Amino acid sequence: MTYDLKLDWHDFNVDLNTIDVWLKANAGDRYCGMSADSSLRIHFTSQPDFDDAVAVEGYWMSLDNNSTAATAYKSENERIAEAAALIASAKTKLANLGLTSDEIKALLG
Repeated sequence: MTYDLKLDWHDFNVDLNTIDVWLKANAGDRYCGMSADSSLRIHFTSQPDFDDAVAVEGYWMSLDNNSTAATAYKSENERIAEAAALIASAKTKLANLGLTSDEIKALLG
């Protein structure tokens, strides 16, 4: 059974991977993941130490729309656009090296 610490969402998006990295480093050995729905739930294997719980809540409350966790957030459309731009750049660079379009397609799909 896990113990959950429930946190209310901010009015801006956050990158949950950034939050997870911070939690792994700072939330104590009992931290075992998180889930997101109507709130952010931080999971612990058992009730966290008071200091760990206060640290997590303090970190969460300290976030604002300029924090790393907020600025690292990318929407699905942004991630798709970045991937497409990388592929287009790779195709251009390969063409500049003299590869044919068939060779590039074979390499990149």
